[in-house]
Amino acid sequence: MRATCLLSVAVAVAALAGAANADVVPAAAVDTATQGDWLGVYGSDGYILFSYDTTSGDRVVLPSYVSGIGVAGASRWIWDNPDPTGDVRALQDPLSPSDRVAACIYSGGGAPTVTIDCLQTDPFRLAVYMVDWDTYDRQELLDINGGGLSGTDTVGDFHAGKWYVYDVDPSAGATVTVAMYAVTGVNAVMSAMAFDPIPEPATLTLLALPAAALIRRRRV
Repeated sequence: MRATCLLSVAVAVAALAGAANADVVPAAAVDTATQGDWLGVYGSDGYILFSYDTTSGDRVVLPSYVSGIGVAGASRWIWDNPDPTGDVRALQDPLSPSDRVAACIYSGGGAPTVTIDCLQTDPFRLAVYMVDWDTYDRQELLDINGGGLSGTDTVGDFHAGKWYVYDVDPSAGATVTVAMYAVTGVNAVMSAMAFDPIPEPATLTLLALPAAALIRRRRV
């Protein structure tokens, strides 16, 4: 039975002193290879590309299990649109994959909040893209609670672009908050979120062999 839940991803960008949870929430995966070549890798269910089209709007495609997304309190920035050099850190345009845009929401005096209204309690994957486009020194602390997650995850060294992937289980906590705190650098940034199903576990196929084939006879 499908149930209505509210996944509120609060991206609160503030001082590190605001983080109180000392437990560690490791990402299900940290992807350093994909960078901006995300099409066909992430976002099979939906995505949010922050500030992708203009500094006042995001590129949003809702997953079937999301009824609405809201962004409040965010400052927006476009580093490069479209990227003339084809820098692989910039995210591909879903409508024109040869074009790329480097953009983000950031802490410009506000506390960005992304609110996602879910229509199911089934688990899914939330991938977050971070790129430190103009510097090398940004480090951020993600304080994640709800959806089966509770604690903090430190993200950094993402000048080249990294995807941090988390498994979210709304049935274990319908409200999920992700608070971002700047540890080093001028501010905290986030470029995209993508939604995907959790992959099915791999299965092992055993071949039935005659018993004689499993015995290695020793010749005398």
